[in-house]
Amino acid sequence: MITQQGKPGKFRRITTSVICSIMIFVCLQISVLVGAQEKKVVTIWHWMSGLEIPKAAWDARLGYFIKTHPNIDLRLEVTPWNGYTDKLIAAGSAGKLPDIFGTGGVAKVDVGLMGFAEPLNEYIEKEGGDIYLADYPAGLLYPYKGTLYALPDGVGVSAMFYNTRMFKEAGIAQPPKTWEDFVDVAIKLTNPAKDQWGFSANGVSWGGMREWTAFLYQAGGTLVDAEGKCSLNTPEGREAFQFMVDLITKYKVIPDWAGSNEQISRTNFINQKTAMIQFAHYLRGQIMNMAPDLPYDIAVQPRNKTTGSVIYGSYICLSAQSQQKDLAWDVLKFITNEESELIYTVLAGFLANRKSNLEKTYYANNPGLEAFAQQLLLPNAYDGFPVPKIRPRYDILMKGMQEVVFGKKTTDQALADIEKEWNAIE
Repeated sequence: MITQQGKPGKFRRITTSVICSIMIFVCLQISVLVGAQEKKVVTIWHWMSGLEIPKAAWDARLGYFIKTHPNIDLRLEVTPWNGYTDKLIAAGSAGKLPDIFGTGGVAKVDVGLMGFAEPLNEYIEKEGGDIYLADYPAGLLYPYKGTLYALPDGVGVSAMFYNTRMFKEAGIAQPPKTWEDFVDVAIKLTNPAKDQWGFSANGVSWGGMREWTAFLYQAGGTLVDAEGKCSLNTPEGREAFQFMVDLITKYKVIPDWAGSNEQISRTNFINQKTAMIQFAHYLRGQIMNMAPDLPYDIAVQPRNKTTGSVIYGSYICLSAQSQQKDLAWDVLKFITNEESELIYTVLAGFLANRKSNLEKTYYANNPGLEAFAQQLLLPNAYDGFPVPKIRPRYDILMKGMQEVVFGKKTTDQALADIEKEWNAIE
């Protein structure tokens, strides 16, 4: 009971209506005070590619945070992918980075070594270390020399797209499960007289070698060792390298490999010139735009000694230049948590990166995403960009494969030279 002291020894009760009036007054005063407080502002930069992330997905994600954090204002600035990395580097060099920024997987190590991305190890240890990261498939988190600079944020994994009409007409009941099956199916679906080919691959740009790493992982190999040194000149690396060379020169199931860049390779599949292609779920958006009636399906990639696939896409970093790192980390942690990730990826049509979300009904029973969810949960789905300056390193790898394809070197000679040139890059 609330009482008010009047004259000595005498008390007066405050009526219920007075209590309510006081409570309303107090609440109003608190609201005024809260509203009067200056909101803390956290700035975020991210990018969109040609296959644009629906803006509504980001709005919903940030709205979910603001709903429970009314005194924090999140300000998002989105830039097209072309030019985004240059913008990031320029801002970092000028000391004008936002609190949080997204980056393509290709640059996530570079921005850390440039001093733009804050190492996350200390923050993650405070959250429980390995326990905090346990909800991510291991291949999504590839620390460079023990340091993690970014968390996955819409990362993709490559799976096998295949043309169901071409398979049906050839009497092939299901997608290939092994390398042997893959070769048999690709040969059966190749008919040069009809300009029809079994497999689509890129032999010009560095992206073609990124896709090739799936074969490397399926052979049980890795791109680099724990110190970031090239680990391709190994039995596993030779097997995967020779397998790709054989697809081009021995089995002849790839059209104009040396003249096909990534866009040509994808277009060949969309135009039903090729029956199969390895790519991430982003290709679905291009198919919807260019050929919505294309008869295709998606399966996990064929295995060799083991399963394997290549991971690439978008990551998110804590800025080393933020003046409020603890607050920025709290925001980054929230917008990448299980609930926020599910909101964002479902609305954006992206693949979830947390195992708890990948196992949810939305992904497990979604014909367009099911194979990718399965692929990401299988062993040896690994990062395609585990080291800095990966593009010139992939260029070295591409040049070496071209030299073998054109008969200028043997596989052993090429891999020895690739290892030497790769490791010479600082």
